[in-house]
Amino acid sequence: MENLNNQLASVVTPPSGFIYMPRIKMPKIECGAERWSKNLNQRILEVYRQIEVGQSLLIYSCNSSGEMMIVDNFNWRSPDQILLRGYDGAGNYTEELTNVSNVNVRLKILTNPIDESTPPNRRIGFIQD
Repeated sequence: MENLNNQLASVVTPPSGFIYMPRIKMPKIECGAERWSKNLNQRILEVYRQIEVGQSLLIYSCNSSGEMMIVDNFNWRSPDQILLRGYDGAGNYTEELTNVSNVNVRLKILTNPIDESTPPNRRIGFIQD
């Protein structure tokens, strides 16, 4: 194998004055939409840590015409576009592709209503109330 490497090295010679430059990995530059998406994910995790039992998180968006959409999923499509998926006020599935500068997303903690018609869950085991 070493003999083969020596033969190949003798055949392939760089031109005179050639300077070997190691390949440099370019740093990844985040686009605006990707940064927005990461920041929102981070904020959602912070809010989830604050939620107590009996509460839930509502994520909703209002577009420029004032229509509200309950956001179920979001991601970025291009350097400056965000795709929001969710449900409108009538319960219809909808998608909204918008510029990152026009996105208006809100997080709200809701208290779940307690249904008194159903008895509380019974625990099985040796746990004392």
